[in-house]
Amino acid sequence: MDIRDISERKKAELALLELAHKDELTGLFNRKSFLDLADHSIKRAVRLKSRVAIMFIDLDGFKAINDSFGHRTGDLLLKELAMRLISSVRVSDCVARVGGDEFLILLEDVSDKSEIRNLAGKIISTLSQRIDIGGDIVQLGASIEISAFPKNGKSVNELINKADQAMYEIKNSGKNNFAFA
Repeated sequence: MDIRDISERKKAELALLELAHKDELTGLFNRKSFLDLADHSIKRAVRLKSRVAIMFIDLDGFKAINDSFGHRTGDLLLKELAMRLISSVRVSDCVARVGGDEFLILLEDVSDKSEIRNLAGKIISTLSQRIDIGGDIVQLGASIEISAFPKNGKSVNELINKADQAMYEIKNSGKNNFAFA
């Protein structure tokens, strides 16, 4: 076995590792990686007596854009929105794409509700800005449900389920808004 064989094998192993932890389209963390990181963050929060929040984000109007302009445009839109989400949060926060147009954000060491409220407003504003995708101007919104440890649950799954259940209230009350679980 020569050096090139080892080098190629290492590249392939790294690519597989990347696929196991990242969303292939956006490069964001995937659900499994998010759950692992969030679980670690909750354990850390217990030790440090700090707070952790999870934002469940569902895009408003994405299906209509995907249906009208096609999946290629939808994919480009998701990539752009992923970049916007990353630019909206702190470097220490984790952003994940967990479904077609669903994202999760993990916020560690949040000081109070107003900090989370300000970030949610910033995200909605950022995601609601018009986007030029290959000459097509599109605009959508975002509905965000926020749950916090320890108030809304003691585990990652409890926090996500709490946020997901409350999402329907936002969707039914006009969308493009946020609420706390």
